[in-house]
Amino acid sequence: MKKILVLGAYGFLGSSLCPVLKDFGFKIIKHGRQKESEVHFDMKDLNDVQRNLKILNPDVIVNLIAFTNVDECEKNKSEAEIANVKVVKNLTEAIKNISKKKNLHLIHISTDQVYNGKGLHTEDDVDPINFYGKSKHMGEKEASKTNSTILRVNFVGKSNKIGKKSLSDWIVESLRKKTKINVFKDVIFSPLHISNLCKNIALVIEKQLKGIFNLGSCDGISKADFAFRLGKLLNLDEKLINPINFNQAKLLADRPLNMCMNVKKYEKN
Repeated sequence: MKKILVLGAYGFLGSSLCPVLKDFGFKIIKHGRQKESEVHFDMKDLNDVQRNLKILNPDVIVNLIAFTNVDECEKNKSEAEIANVKVVKNLTEAIKNISKKKNLHLIHISTDQVYNGKGLHTEDDVDPINFYGKSKHMGEKEASKTNSTILRVNFVGKSNKIGKKSLSDWIVESLRKKTKINVFKDVIFSPLHISNLCKNIALVIEKQLKGIFNLGSCDGISKADFAFRLGKLLNLDEKLINPINFNQAKLLADRPLNMCMNVKKYEKN
């Protein structure tokens, strides 16, 4: 039975991923920031990471740790760099130091925010325009230094994490409360439902897939159209949805307008 260490297991993705991995027959070790977590150690401390990896002796590590708030990353670049780059660097250094006789596999979750310009974007078409995207790309470079799979994703679905909402949570909750929302009509992405993402991470573990892969829907949709379709599906009032252009929102950090991904490489593998 493969032993899987999930870093950030108590977050939005981790809380959905761990039960799926368990259903696939893997033994799961859940790491979290809180001391009451199943496993707790400081990812900023290389010695602490290395010591705990030796003790836990996992076959696969799934890294879900990230600072994902795009505007906050722009305001707090040092904090973003610690979560999105230094943590990954410590992880790969620790793996290198302990796994000379073991082919330990790292799965690192990245983002479609590494892309910009006209899609569909292939894995080589990287051009981040905000610090979140830049820091995640730097983290990818660190993850690539070991035996790894890097998955670029943008996922939606119901969050099991209290206080952490997905795009779809925000849309549904707002419409149910009869609250008007502004949604971007000129920002296009390739969203994947969180349940599909979790199953595909399990498949990546089973098949020991290695490299960098786009993982999302096979075409794109604007965030406004996504909101309209979701509202219609759930019989909610679509008149509450106001499509706007991104520049009307006056947000701190720039966003790529087209994050649509070409997923043929993943499909082929």
